[in-house]
Amino acid sequence: MSLKNIYLIVGPSGSGKTTIASVLEKAFDLKAVESYTTRPPRYEGERGHIFVSDEEFDALGPMCAYTEYNGYRYGVTADIIDSHDIYVIDPAGVNYMRSIDGYQGSKKVITIRLEVDREQRFQRMTARGDDDSTIINRLINDYKSFGPEEDDIRYDMIIPNNDIVETVETIWHFIQCWEGE
Repeated sequence: MSLKNIYLIVGPSGSGKTTIASVLEKAFDLKAVESYTTRPPRYEGERGHIFVSDEEFDALGPMCAYTEYNGYRYGVTADIIDSHDIYVIDPAGVNYMRSIDGYQGSKKVITIRLEVDREQRFQRMTARGDDDSTIINRLINDYKSFGPEEDDIRYDMIIPNNDIVETVETIWHFIQCWEGE
């Protein structure tokens, strides 16, 4: 199944973006984008990215979504967006995707913002094994990214992610509405 829209899942670190995308992918047979990145994997078998060298990244051609974080580049090509349904992305990536150099494909771009309070995000990052310095750096980066970078983004849906089952059900309901099902 390929949806007529691409659903961008946006939220700060620990908000559950990757988990939500994974559950939607498995439960409803959706296809999640794996973006290209020049950073090394955090752990063996890490999903969500295709890990490439700087040279390989440069050879991919034009990106319709692009961002840099911590000295590493992240991006995706239009053909990948056209053949996928959901994409975990940050505010800078959303802004790039909607810019004149961004995505020009056939899918409508729908943005879904996950909200989770800082304390709960800290607990989630700790539970997944992030060390304190990594967590602090992510919280600082999120403070910057979800401030001015986010000011221009008009979200189609903003949803608290306090209960994964409820969040997934709500998002799926809205996807069905946006798809005209």
